[in-house]
Amino acid sequence: MNNLFRFQIRLNRKKSLITSMIEEEVEDVNRCIRIVLMSMMMAVFWFTIQEVIQVTLNYQIHDLLIGALCFTIVYLLYDKLGLR
Repeated sequence: MNNLFRFQIRLNRKKSLITSMIEEEVEDVNRCIRIVLMSMMMAVFWFTIQEVIQVTLNYQIHDLLIGALCFTIVYLLYDKLGLR
């Protein structure tokens, strides 16, 4: 009887370990999807800002400046987007 009880405890521990591993993998996939979607949104922002400046100011802005602007937006919203 005692051995059976120990065996059940071991099984329960393994199940919880497997469950926590699966939950971590799902969380990693969700995080990856959020990062990909954020990258796509930043690309849209990037080209929109570039086109607006090109049309309104008739001036080609350097990509590094636009990248810095997009990076700043992501940096400020990083915690709110749940990317940690």
